[in-house]
Amino acid sequence: MPRFGAAPLLLQVVSLTTLLVLLVSTSILVAQESSPLTNESIIQVTAWHFSNDEIIYVITRNPTHFDLSAQGLASLEANGVAAPVLAAMRAATNPSTTPAASAAPDEIVFMDGATARGKVLFVQCAPGVNAPIQPSIQFQNADFQAKATIPAASIRALLLADSSASLAPTNDPAAPIPKDVVDYLRDHTGSSSPLYQSPSHPSVNLSKALVTTCASTDHYWFGDISESGAYAVGTQSQKQIGGALQTSYVRKPNVYNWSYQIARVDLEAKYTEALKVGSPPIKSQEIYYGDFNYSFHPSARWSPYGIARLYHNYSLGLDLGQIYGVGVDYKISGLTLSGGLVGITDRLYAPGTPFSSAGARIYESYSSIFLLCKTKITWFESIDTFPAFELAKAIQGRGITGFGIPITQRLQITPKFADDYLGNAPAKHRLNYSNTSVSLDFKLGRNQ
Repeated sequence: MPRFGAAPLLLQVVSLTTLLVLLVSTSILVAQESSPLTNESIIQVTAWHFSNDEIIYVITRNPTHFDLSAQGLASLEANGVAAPVLAAMRAATNPSTTPAASAAPDEIVFMDGATARGKVLFVQCAPGVNAPIQPSIQFQNADFQAKATIPAASIRALLLADSSASLAPTNDPAAPIPKDVVDYLRDHTGSSSPLYQSPSHPSVNLSKALVTTCASTDHYWFGDISESGAYAVGTQSQKQIGGALQTSYVRKPNVYNWSYQIARVDLEAKYTEALKVGSPPIKSQEIYYGDFNYSFHPSARWSPYGIARLYHNYSLGLDLGQIYGVGVDYKISGLTLSGGLVGITDRLYAPGTPFSSAGARIYESYSSIFLLCKTKITWFESIDTFPAFELAKAIQGRGITGFGIPITQRLQITPKFADDYLGNAPAKHRLNYSNTSVSLDFKLGRNQ
């Protein structure tokens, strides 16, 4: 193999060879201006082992008359014409279509013959008791720019934009499921999908393909990062800045059992400064919040968990609060109820004294989605309280309510109201502090 000093000579030979190939192919294929390229022309140069780039170069610089019917495509694929070349042939036949497969939408054909065009986001795998139940597809509709959950049972065929041929449906449960089909459905990545490189696929049992996709999903993660800020001017000026990070890691999500686990981390920081004319700035609010929750999901309703929380709130006089404990969640139709036992340790600002006690956790949250001007708005609320056993008034609590208003698939605006309460706050400090903010949120990982 030539190396180092021989490399320039090799590059010259390769360049001359490529130029010669292009000149010869062009002269053969378009010897006359009135003779456009046909399917037979492409099959011929493919048989001569020209590279995809060389064939595409010829297609883009000459008149064409391709037969891209189902029969014509079948003949091209049978003769080894590659997917990138087929995409270039389509683009040449329909100039409004670019060779980039990612520009074309995916299409779902329903059992009743209706169709929907847009983008497959991912296969949503709802866990079953002993095996994944019938999955669904998260789909971004091209007409309404809204996400929809489409049950697999209602889908007759799935036409993927990245594929050189549609996934032809079959009812044969023994039909093989190509690995690249499963990979595509699990991690849809536009024109970098393995399907884009494959010339054809056999008929597949779509329901089986989706279940196989779910079974191959061992783990995934999702979350969001947000930033909020405000500036108000009146008798005094106020500046506020804040940010939050929420992330979850999901393990073995296909079947409800003790292996189905979710680790969640919530981090939050917020700072507010007030300034009166002629006076130095005053810190009016400072919050640092960290929460770690690890849960197990042996059933669809019940999930035991462990929790660890660190909390600092300047306005409430809480220098550092620590909560550790265990509990159980119960979920039904968007509603979550939770109870547990915890240990509470509070380090308070003077004249407060340190406080430790066993306690309980009582938690409730609810979320609902409604449609406004073809946009899905999410309303959410939660109340989280920790009554201490040693002192009746030593109750900590946090209540939140707000709306999630999507801007794009991953970006949303979130107006939110939050109220923090500390029943044993030291003198000269508030018992509760409420705050209204508007944040810009960006979703990370799998888009839920």
